[in-house]
This record gives sequence, C-alpha cells and structure tokens, in this order.
Amino acid sequence: MRRQTLAFLPSDSGEVAGDGERKMKNMTVRAGLMATTLLIGFGGQALAQDTAGGDAAVATAQVPEAGDIVVTGIRASIDDAIRVKRSASVILDSISAQDIGKLPDQNVSETLSRIPGVQITRVEGEGSKINVRGIDLNRTQYNGNNFVGASNNGDPNLSDFPSEILSSVDIIKSPSADLVEGWLGAIINLKTKRPLDLRKTLLAGRIQGSYADKADKLGAKGSAAFGDTFFNDRVGILISGTASRFSGRADGYSNRGFTRLTGVPLSGPGAGNTFVFRPNRFEEYVNLIDTDRYSLNGTLQWRPVDELTFTLDGLKSHSKTARRRFVNQLIFTNALTRTNVLADGTIDAATVGGVTVRPIVFDGPSVNDADAIAFKANYQKDRWTLNINASRSTGKSDGGNDAIAQDAISYPGNDFVVVTRQVAGNTASVTYDNLGSPHSPNYTVSTNYDINDVSQYEGFTVVDQSYPTDNSSKDADFDVQYDIDAGPLKAIKVGARIEEVSVFRNVNVRTYTAGQLAAGDPTPGTTLRANEIAGLTYSGMITDFFSGLDGSYPRSLLAGQFDVEDFRRRFGGVPSEADLVRGLASTSDVDQTTRAAFIRLDFGGDLGSMTYAGNVGVRQVNTKRTSSGFDQTGTTSVVARSVDSTFNNTLPSFNLSVNPNDRLSIRLAAAKVTARPQLSLTGVGITFQPTSGTGSAGNPRLAPFAATQYDISAEWYFAPASFISVAAFKKDVSAFTRTVQTIEDHPEVVAPGITNTLYTISRPVNGSDGRITGFEVNYYHALTFLPSPLDGLGINASFTRSNGKTPNVDELTGKTLSLPNLSRNSYNLVAYYEKYGLNLRLAYNYRSSYLLAQQTAALGGSLYQRGRGQLDASATYKLNDTFTLTLDGLNLTKSVRSLYTGTTNRLTTAWQDDRRIYFGVSATF
Repeated sequence: MRRQTLAFLPSDSGEVAGDGERKMKNMTVRAGLMATTLLIGFGGQALAQDTAGGDAAVATAQVPEAGDIVVTGIRASIDDAIRVKRSASVILDSISAQDIGKLPDQNVSETLSRIPGVQITRVEGEGSKINVRGIDLNRTQYNGNNFVGASNNGDPNLSDFPSEILSSVDIIKSPSADLVEGWLGAIINLKTKRPLDLRKTLLAGRIQGSYADKADKLGAKGSAAFGDTFFNDRVGILISGTASRFSGRADGYSNRGFTRLTGVPLSGPGAGNTFVFRPNRFEEYVNLIDTDRYSLNGTLQWRPVDELTFTLDGLKSHSKTARRRFVNQLIFTNALTRTNVLADGTIDAATVGGVTVRPIVFDGPSVNDADAIAFKANYQKDRWTLNINASRSTGKSDGGNDAIAQDAISYPGNDFVVVTRQVAGNTASVTYDNLGSPHSPNYTVSTNYDINDVSQYEGFTVVDQSYPTDNSSKDADFDVQYDIDAGPLKAIKVGARIEEVSVFRNVNVRTYTAGQLAAGDPTPGTTLRANEIAGLTYSGMITDFFSGLDGSYPRSLLAGQFDVEDFRRRFGGVPSEADLVRGLASTSDVDQTTRAAFIRLDFGGDLGSMTYAGNVGVRQVNTKRTSSGFDQTGTTSVVARSVDSTFNNTLPSFNLSVNPNDRLSIRLAAAKVTARPQLSLTGVGITFQPTSGTGSAGNPRLAPFAATQYDISAEWYFAPASFISVAAFKKDVSAFTRTVQTIEDHPEVVAPGITNTLYTISRPVNGSDGRITGFEVNYYHALTFLPSPLDGLGINASFTRSNGKTPNVDELTGKTLSLPNLSRNSYNLVAYYEKYGLNLRLAYNYRSSYLLAQQTAALGGSLYQRGRGQLDASATYKLNDTFTLTLDGLNLTKSVRSLYTGTTNRLTTAWQDDRRIYFGVSATF
C-alpha cells in the first residue's frame, strides 16, 4: 500500500503528508504544461468548425471540410450544431462556438443546462454538477481525452471552465464500440479550436466587469487569444488565457433536519400520529466568497505532409477562493409548549425553551489546481486511417472539501470553525410559526441578555481541519480504420485503450475544547469571552439578512473574521495523537486501471428512396481497482488495509440512422453500458464527526453500474437554423448504488469533550435493479419568414420528462423512491433577436423537485429539493468590425432554492444567491 507513513501536516501547508514522491512527479508534469491549449474565436472571429476534437463518433461523420463552415452569429452557430448532430453516427446534441459565446452563461455547465435532458446543480451561484437524463454518472472529456479535477472523487469542476475557452461541446447520449466506456448518462466532450483550421491570424480579447448585488461588490474578467499558421500552413499555434475575480454572497436558513418528538403534550389534527417532528434548530447564515481564477490554454499542430497531423493540447487552471460564513444557531430541546401538529406530523407552531444560542464564524479558504496535456497523431492514406492518443492530467487541492451539499449548507474549503455560546445564566426561548413564509419560519427570540453583545458569549469549540486531495490520470489509445466500401459494409475499425486513475484524499484535523480555550484566557480563572478568543475579531452586524424577501424573523447577525495564524501562535497547530489517528482513519487512496479493446463495423446504403447508415460493434473492458487506507483499531492506533477488486464487462452496441428524405432522420440505438462508482465512494476509511455523532464510510467492494439502454429519435430539419426533434429513452440499470445508515459503536474514536461512542454511519452499498424512462422534445426555429425587422427573431425550446424507478422504499411513507437528483420535468425557453449588429437573448431554465437523499422515518422522511427556475439574459452590439459591447445578466429574479424533508410543510433549508451583471467589450483584430 502506498503512503503508509502518512503524518499530519498543519492544514495551511497545502501538501499531502507522506506523498513526496508523487508531489515531485506532479511538479515535473506541471513544468511541462506551461505551453497549453486554446481559446475559441472571440466576438465572432471566423474560424472553421472542427469536428475532430477527439470524439471518434463525431470525427468519423461526414462533415464538411474545414473552411466550409463559418461561425458568424447565433443562427450560424445553430447551423453548425445542427450539422454536427445530423452527421454524427450516434445520438448527440451539440453547441458550437458562437452559441457558447452568445449564451448568457459564464461557465460550461450553465451552457449545458440549455440542452434537452441535462440538469445542473448550482453551488455558490454557479453551475457545478451535471445530470443527463437523471444520471450523474457521466464522463467529461477534454478534446476526447480523460482528465481529472481536484474534487474528492476526481471529477473536474466545470465551473473552472469559462465558456470562452471552447469551440464546441458535444453531449453524446448513445454509445458506439469505439467510444470510451464509464458512463450511464452521457459523454461530455469539451472541444477547442485547431490552429491549422485558422483562415487568418487571430488576435482577440475581452474585458468584462461584473457586479454581484447581494455582496455589493464589483469583479473583473479578462481574456486574450492569439493564433496563426506558419511554414506554408504546416505549423499552427493557438494560445489563450483567462483571468477573473468575482465576489458573491448567499443568505440562507436551515434547521439541519427534523427529530421525532415524544413525551410532550400535543394538539392539532396530527397530535395522535405515531411520528411527530420538530426542527433540530434554526440557523441563519450569510456566506461571503471571493474567487480568483486563471487558465492558460494552448494548441500546437504540425502537418509535415498532407496525410499526417500531430497535435499537442495543454490546459492549466488555478482557482483560489476565500470564504467566510457567519451563522447564528438556535439549538432546540424537547421543552416545547403551545404545540400544534399538522396532519402530516409536522409541528406547525410552538414555543421552545432552554434554547442554546451559538454564534459561529467559519473561515474556509481553498486552492485548486488542474493540469492536462494531450498528444494526438492522425494519419490518413487512401483507405486507411490511424489515430494515436496519449494524455495525462492532474488535479490537486490544498483542502477544499467538496462534500458540498446541494443545499449549500456543508461548507467547502479548509474549515476553521469558531463556535461560541451564551455564558451561564443567559437564557433564550423561541416562538415560531413553521409555515410563516416559503423560505423561513416566522419566529421571535426572547432572551434575558443582549443577543448581539459579543461579550455575552464564551468560547466553546474551535476546529482546524482540511481535506487535501491529489488526483491523477493518464491514458493511451490507438485505433485503425479501413474503408472497405463493399456493398452495405463501409468500414471496419479496431482499437485498444488503457487508462490509469488515482484519487487520494487525506483529512487533517485539530480540535480545541472549551477547557483548552479557557487555558488561554488572558484573565485566568474567568470565562473566556468570545471577544477574547485569539484571532477572532467581530466587525459588527449584518443587518440585511434575506433583504427583499417577506417574513417576520431576525434580520441581523454577528459578523467577524478569524485570523488562523494568530490563533495557532497562541494555542499551537500540532494535533493530539487521537486527532492524528482520526485523520489517518479518514484517508482514502484508490487506484483504478482499465483496459479495453473494440471492433466496430460501419454500414450504409440506399433503401429505395431512403438512405441509411449505422454501426455495430463490441467493446471488452477489464477494470482493476485497489482501495487503500487505514482501519482505526484503538484510540491511538491504526493498521493499513488494502482491498483489490476486478471486473469484466462485454459491451455490444448498435446505432442506425434512416433518412426518408434530406430533411428527416430517424435514429435507433441499443447498447450495454457500464460505469464505475465514484472512486471517493470506494475507499476503506471512515470519517467521523464526533460533535454530531455521525460518520461517512467508503465501500471498496462496490461493483460497477451496468445498464441496457434503448434510444429512438426523430429529427426534422425544416429550415435553416431550425429543427424539431423527439426522442424516447429507456435504461434498465442493475446494481444502483444507494446509501444506508447504521448505528455502530466506535469506542476507539476519542474527541475532546465527547463521551458518546455510538455513531450513525452512512455507507454506500450496491442496490437492486432500477429503470429510467423518458422522452425529450427539442425545437429550434429562426423566424426568418417574418417581415423586416422581425425576421431577426428566433426561439428555442426543449422539454424533458424522466421517470426513475428503484426498489428503494421510503421508511416513513412506504412509497418507492425515485433516483436521487432526477427531476421528473425540466425545460428551457430561449428567445433571441439578431439583426443590425444587435444580439439579444432571454433564457429561462426550470427543473422540478427531486430526491436528494433517502433518510429514516425518525429523521422526518427523505430529503428533497424543490423545483426552481432561473432567468438569464444577454445582449451584444457590434460597434464595427473590431469592437463589440457585451452585457449579461444571471439569476435576474433571484429565485430562492429550498429543501424539504418528507413533505413540503417541513422546510429544511432555503437560500438565495446574488443577481450578477457582466458588462464589457470584446475586440477582434
């Protein structure tokens, strides 16, 4: 097992303990990555659409030669995407360069949310995670190659990809044998431009300012690109860079879930229910973020002869985020009076006595780095085509904890947490109406002291922890195609691929109890007041909590900041032995190697007046996985543990496209697919949270998902930049991963001030079979038939209906549960206008409610997120051939996100992000 000599490092070190050899390798790779990939044409720069991009299914399609397609506007970009969709040998959707640039989106995931079947999760006001047709097991590629990010499971964070760096994005929904496996939803292929396709020198740039209204802060974003060809168009280079800084704020309410209430007199229609639930607490919080992002991208191409092309792609991204959170916690007891219980068992209104008031300050900085480099060789001679690819990528974080709840409650980044509570003798009670408003209960707090006086609170707990990650991936593949053209058999293609992925996460933790804090009291023998804690400074009050939203609840909370270094100088940053062991027991180190080989046959021909084309093939995959870590055997002892697993899959696939005429296409597809579980779920360690009595564990025995899927679609291309498509899909899935909770005794886990040894442990297991069915409708129409100037109008609309069935049953209701993160309904509505140099776009995206997590009856039932829509807009005006003005608005209505437990009457969490405005100018010389 690797890294058996792990030792604790202070969480500001930014290093993974005991991993020096791997660090040196990563540093060597980074040194070679400073020459990197590319930026798409800014402001409508005319570039040839490239379909090579690493996606074999698209690359082998009959697309026009470079130079035939010129991207010059919204409609032209829609035409480009339509060409890719029509000519592809699989079912896919595509967005081209101008379409990305024209959408009111600041990163790739936001753009993808406009595609049918794609649903995104937004974190800190940005699109972050992606579901396709209800499944989050998707594969993201960079020019057809695998790449990793700095997250716990190694997935790339698409919010780090500004939309400017890409030429197109393909969402591939049906597989063919030559496509890499490892996904159930889709392949998301991010593609960049190719310098040898440039028709003239490219020199472009963009400068934008931004404004976040809740944070009341300005930001900035800049990008530049240069590309040209040399030596009689035999060598091409395209290099670009982006830099941005933005600030944001989110206001939120949470009760951290519900608890079953017993032994208290009740009234109301639900007073006799077996299960009656009270909230655990009330929390008001404000998150403040400041993020800097940088990316460098480049592509170098060499074509020594017409038949042979070498391509070198590179990408480097860096992000640094400073986060602060201010929380006012009101911890409830069972001392409830004047209770009224609704029919569903929810306590509608009550007065709670014995409330503990805990103002908390979080400081959560994080730094993420990702690098990728890829080499490609393409040779075409007569009937032969040979492709060779190799790539390497790394993702590393100094401790960003990406256990980011979709409710924005879990706090990402290095956690420095300062918890205070009211001093002895200070009392508080809360009277509340649980249905007071859709985003927070109405409530009042009664105290015998000034709740906003920091001297009325004492130090309770300080936690200093981080979650450093160190991930890497490397892959190599080749394929050979021979064009036979013997009757219906058109080509045969064979190839092989190997991929190695490594995902590593450590946990560094140091806890300080009230007694330890009191030892640092400047006045020994007295209570250490909150304003005396080293490093903690209160800066006043935030008085505009949930500004603009209705409701009767406290609108003010204490704000401050925490100087970690000052605190460490006073108390020291060296962990106790128990802390060190607990961190080692949380270590997760997973290595996975996959080997695959395939054969694919292409066919096509005429059937009367109709044409047809398709492919059939099989892919054989072998997966070997090693999960390593530590088992905690005592308070201060651990033993190394390693688990090996091997899996084999045979994956046949079939795709057929029939064209009754040149405007209509009908597609059929069937395949067996497989996807490995997220590697972060397959570790051997357990992460304990002693304060809450909970923990999360991995499962090194998790088997891959497997599914048999069927697709059918009809596409009618009735006018330029216009089409309507209808698609239906079905996926029969085995071995769904689900999370189970068990109560386990762990006396070996010792934390200061904690005597409880029983922990509720969440652990993933392989579930039973499930099924996903649904349909999609996609409609694009350029209204060129209208009289001028209305002929510049256009509309895009899409709708997806998905149903996911699993054998999992909600313990409280007895009803079967859907798949997590699957919205039954989602849709997009886009209206645009393009004429006289003016481009206007208005885009609305909606997804209905969905299951977040299965929970026990004692917790009030399972957790859901409510449906939500978001309205965005963009405008550009072309001043002349060089300069274009830009204006974008995101989250214009500032719609609130919220969660509920079991029933909509049990509001669990609600939060509101900024409205963001971007304004600037782009130039192409």
